[in-house]
Amino acid sequence: MGLNEYDLVAFANASTAVSGRKALEEAGLRVCVMPTPREVSVSCGLSLRLPAEQWQNARAVLDALGIPPEERHFYRMEHRDRRQTAQL
Repeated sequence: MGLNEYDLVAFANASTAVSGRKALEEAGLRVCVMPTPREVSVSCGLSLRLPAEQWQNARAVLDALGIPPEERHFYRMEHRDRRQTAQL
């Protein structure tokens, strides 16, 4: 099987996740709300999926929105041969 990669933003609370989604979409980034994968232990349960290599753009948008770094965590998610990994 091939490799599937995407970036993920996990949030400390649901209201921040919703605000983040709206800001990222308004900035033109393609995002998808999803349940936080079990490989990511820090989260309210909602995360935003981004295309691979979009974390820098997303970070800039969330910084401008005023979401503190301790309330959001970026991960690179990789699926390879039915196995998923998360990297900060």
